[in-house]
This record gives sequence, C-alpha cells and structure tokens, in this order.
Amino acid sequence: MSAWRETLFALPPDPPRVGVHYSDIAKDLLIYLNEQKYGKPIDEEARHRFERGFAFESMLGARYYPPDVITQVEFVSDHIIHTLDGFDPIVEDVWESKCTAYSMNRGLDDPELVSWKWQTCNYQRASKSKAVNLIVMWVNGNYRPMSTITKAYRRSYSPIEQSELWDMIRRHRDRMKKQGRLPNA
Repeated sequence: MSAWRETLFALPPDPPRVGVHYSDIAKDLLIYLNEQKYGKPIDEEARHRFERGFAFESMLGARYYPPDVITQVEFVSDHIIHTLDGFDPIVEDVWESKCTAYSMNRGLDDPELVSWKWQTCNYQRASKSKAVNLIVMWVNGNYRPMSTITKAYRRSYSPIEQSELWDMIRRHRDRMKKQGRLPNA
C-alpha cells in the first residue's frame, strides 16, 4: 500500500481586469487611512483567505440565495464598476457575503469593518436597490469557544448615507487619478 505524498498546488492567477473597479478605490482608501495595516502586498496566505471567501460566496449562491438572485452582477456608476455577489431584480435587493476571522462580538458597526459599510452602501446605491442582505461566516465565532457561526443581516441605507459615502469614494478616485495610482484607468 502506498503512502500519501504531497503534490504541487498553486492557485491560478487572477484574470486581468478592465476598467475602474470599486474594490480598487476602497482598498486604496483603506491604505490611505492606515498604510501599516492595509498596505501590505497580497501574498499567497492572503490569496488563500480570499479563496475561502469565494468558496463561501459560491455555496451561498448555489444553496442559500433566493431563486431569482443573479450572481456576479456588475453595475456601473460614474465610470466605476461595482461587482455584486448577488442581486435580486424582483425584490430589488443586494446580496453580499463575508468570511472573516474577526470575532463576531465586534458587530457590524465596528471600525475594523468600516469597508463593509462602504461596500454595501455603495452597492445599494449603484443598483438602486431597496436593501442589502449580508451573510457573514464568522470563522471563529466569538472565540469562546472557537466555532464557526454564520449569521444573516439586512439593512437599508438612507439616501443621505448613500450620497455621503459615494462622494467620499468619488473624491478618493479623483485623488488616485491625479496621482496616477488608479489601475486599469
């Protein structure tokens, strides 16, 4: 009987993107706010964490989302591409997912998760939807004890919140353009 032996495994490269994507602007804004925390290059370990989130997103699309939800839908606003995990054109809802090692005790309004607020608010605005459904897999739960817990949340952002956060994103995009730091522009 033969023994297990390790073989080569490598994640495929990300396909090239065309255009200005919301995620590029949001990531750069996080770096602008805290370069030490967010300015690290994306290494293999980070790519594997992203893959865990992509797997969760795929599972939700296949088994959890309502039947009318269309996955990986793009909306363009002010020449910025927003790629939603899911969009229900009948109910007019956004569907997003997150997979995180943060403690669920933080809550969604924790400053560490501010980019989730930016993203979901801007996706609601770009898609002109009524609300956002956010499904979060808290990989370590609340750490007492460590156990994976998945929770669903729903919210609707006011027109004022949408306008203020969109203005912030557009201003940062314009800064990036002036400084020549906008990929795919």
